[in-house]
Amino acid sequence: QGNGDDQMYKEKEEEQLCDKNVGRRSTDHQPEGSTCECLPDHSHISAGSSPEEPENPFVAPAQSSQSSQSRFHVVLLRSGAVCLPGTRDRAGRALLTISTSNPVWLNPDCDRAELLRLLLYYISTLRTEARAVGLTVLVDARRAAPGAAIFPAFQTLQEDVPGSIHTVLILANKDSSLRLDKAAPAQVEVLSSLKSLQRHVELQRLPEEFGGSFSFSQSSWISFRSRVEQLTKQCTNVIDLLQETISTLQGTPLPAAAEDAELLLSRYRAVMCSTLEDIRLVQLQQEGGASLAWLRREEVSGVSEEQRAAVENVSSLYDQVDELLHRLVTLSNSKTQELSFIVEFRSLEQGFSQVRAWLDEVGEVHLKTLNEHADSLELLNRKQQDFKEFHTTAYDHCKQGEALLTRLERWDDVSSPDLHIYEVKVHSFWAQLQDFSQRVKGTGQNIERAVQLYRFLDQVL
Repeated sequence: QGNGDDQMYKEKEEEQLCDKNVGRRSTDHQPEGSTCECLPDHSHISAGSSPEEPENPFVAPAQSSQSSQSRFHVVLLRSGAVCLPGTRDRAGRALLTISTSNPVWLNPDCDRAELLRLLLYYISTLRTEARAVGLTVLVDARRAAPGAAIFPAFQTLQEDVPGSIHTVLILANKDSSLRLDKAAPAQVEVLSSLKSLQRHVELQRLPEEFGGSFSFSQSSWISFRSRVEQLTKQCTNVIDLLQETISTLQGTPLPAAAEDAELLLSRYRAVMCSTLEDIRLVQLQQEGGASLAWLRREEVSGVSEEQRAAVENVSSLYDQVDELLHRLVTLSNSKTQELSFIVEFRSLEQGFSQVRAWLDEVGEVHLKTLNEHADSLELLNRKQQDFKEFHTTAYDHCKQGEALLTRLERWDDVSSPDLHIYEVKVHSFWAQLQDFSQRVKGTGQNIERAVQLYRFLDQVL
């Protein structure tokens, strides 16, 4: 452990240089019609939070204003006096090791509360199945008796999280005068040799300090956990951000009045820009891919089941961010199209009203007059001339209405229940225009047939 800190900082420097662009999330998630410059690029990818201060509810990052007592968990974690190396006993329970000879136990801040805090943190990193069967705690008391804080911390842990410790194995010298508390928090067994220890833990699963071949580095474990927790926190924060934005867009109905659409469209774009420029999302896009690639390399190089599960969990969160981002942009584009349709409709609505007003107030009245009965060729000839003049005006107004409808054809693919009110208006106008055009055409044909009939009768008579 003496060179652990140096190794830890060296690893951190190397991590900051590796795979700067690996797994970088695509910036193609861009909403249509957005005018903001979203997703600014950063010049480097951070290695995450300091590995000696994992961001976890049991081991929170220390602040400069905190007392030495509240910062001691960092010292205890880094000391390697208490480790969760990722190995298991013969029954498959996770093995937690405690070295009683570590000088950290002499620190006056090393009390039951600080040890309990660390034990709770270690338990939080276990898979649900591993927590359910409890820990096997291996206490190395060959060079020093267990510190005063150890067993009280075990007792409190069992009270707070029943079943969290299944067995306590104490490895001591044969001539040790070790005394055990009668009210032990779990099954306790004192072992006097490494051979007897192997009845509980296979040799290849024993850490090297217990004569086994299992290699473990506390500083590497801390670095791994730091990266996992940093990326987990980033993903969780971004997931909350994206879900909140999606909920906002989904929960905002389309305006009943077309004149309100432009204002809402502006608000939508502002919400999307605010989300896509949010520092939490930007930072994850720039750092997340490299962090995940680093974790996956560690997984390939050989880690415990707990670490593999941690990588799977954070990978799932990272994928969830991508899915939510895609869903948000798709939703935003859909909403933007709907509102843009309404804005377009608003710009055409005055034209619809003008054409409809002419149809109702002029066209229909004139058409009714033209359809009245005429009982002479002279009257029919006048009516035919009147129709020709009327037809020219009616044709112009109908073509104007058709041109307005043509401008809406590009929105044919935009379909939403919320747009039904506007679709009804458009269909109503189209139906009125078609009906009027057909009746104008029919009126002209009727007049022409009547004129031809009267001319024929005049010739016969």
